[in-house]
Amino acid sequence: MILLLENKRDRIGGIEEKNINFDKYPNIDVILYDDKCNDLLDGFLEDNNQFDKYDTIIIHESIYHQSKIETLFKALELYAKSTNKILVKFSGNNSQSSFYNNILTLTPSKLYQNLETFLKEDNPNILILAYGKKWDFRPIM
Repeated sequence: MILLLENKRDRIGGIEEKNINFDKYPNIDVILYDDKCNDLLDGFLEDNNQFDKYDTIIIHESIYHQSKIETLFKALELYAKSTNKILVKFSGNNSQSSFYNNILTLTPSKLYQNLETFLKEDNPNILILAYGKKWDFRPIM
């Protein structure tokens, strides 16, 4: 199960432009806009078990209350590490994708460019979000 938290209206417009119909994918819960995202994240900080049903949590790095954002991401990173879940942090500040300690960082454009490909897979590799269908490309030597 995947949780996508998206708070910015301009990026939500990007989702709509890609015509991703999330209703087709029962394996993702999409929470949109600040109020809904903030309520859910407040709940997570009170009780981390709230995210137990998710294998992957996708979240923008500037989401949430500015005064609590550092606390939130420390809690999310610790949660991902201790539960062996994947945390995907996306932001325009990430010029390159990286995957380390169950944390994938990438740009919003990469995420939304590859999200539907990721959702269509029965057992997707998280690197599909960063590199698309050719995530496993290895040059022939």
